[in-house]
Amino acid sequence: MEIYELQLEDGEVLEKKEVRKTLDNLQASPHGGTATEYMELLVYSVKMSNIVNQCMVLKALNETKHMSLLKGIAKPKNLQILSLVLILHQNSYQTTPVIRNTLRLLQRLDKFKVIQGTELACTHKLCTHKFSKILFELTKHPDQEVRTLASSFQKLRFSMPTGKCITQTW
Repeated sequence: MEIYELQLEDGEVLEKKEVRKTLDNLQASPHGGTATEYMELLVYSVKMSNIVNQCMVLKALNETKHMSLLKGIAKPKNLQILSLVLILHQNSYQTTPVIRNTLRLLQRLDKFKVIQGTELACTHKLCTHKFSKILFELTKHPDQEVRTLASSFQKLRFSMPTGKCITQTW
């Protein structure tokens, strides 16, 4: 039996079965953990194709009251991860909960003015994430809630971004 591991930034090795425990520890910490720690758990869960863990991590981010954590999620590298999660799961009905939670997180970041819609709209050819295209595709998703969530971003000006282009890779 193969054991999957994830190397966290503090050197701790995480086995697949410990994602929930690690998430609980992050949420219990005084500052709610760092964006990097949450995103590492999300990437790990994606690599392991564990939809339940992906939803748990995204839900925890959606429920956080720590503005510093939300600001950390809005960094280019983390936005790129969120866009890749949407792209990866857009054609699978089984991963609809992941799509919903990711879209809710993006809405929350926009609602609290942590990101501007234009940061999601980069149209430069070097951009590593293009939310406008994936959000448009999700307006055709078979799930009504996904369509509604994705459509809420249409109010943003995707064709005329005023924010700076994000070209960072990870």
